[in-house]
Amino acid sequence: MEKKLLATPQPVFQTEIPVQISHINYGNHVGFDAMVSLLHEAQVQFLKNYHYQEIDIEGRFLVVQKIEVLYKREAFYGDDLTFVIGIGDITKVKLELQYLVKNTKQEEVCRAEITVVFIDQASRRVVSPPAFFQTLKEKN
Repeated sequence: MEKKLLATPQPVFQTEIPVQISHINYGNHVGFDAMVSLLHEAQVQFLKNYHYQEIDIEGRFLVVQKIEVLYKREAFYGDDLTFVIGIGDITKVKLELQYLVKNTKQEEVCRAEITVVFIDQASRRVVSPPAFFQTLKEKN
């Protein structure tokens, strides 16, 4: 799976998030758990930028099925992390969001891929990803 994670995402969104002291672990760098939370924050900002929320994307809500993170270097308190988000594979039931994270010096900190599925709010069943994501992917 590492080769797939090494692909640079085709950007559909970018944001900066500062590293806070609460993100720092006993190794004096951003902990793996904090990085997952930061990836989630970037995802929420991405959806908000397009006027969506995880709990309502065209009558569906988003559920994380799988997350993979490939760490390249440490991030530290005071870094402003840049999160570049792209859209990977889209199937009938899944969507892959690809992430590239860089530090203040624009050095790669990590890459991640988050596979999500969508649940229909009324039936509570897995449904296809909204067409919005395919359209966004094709525009970029």
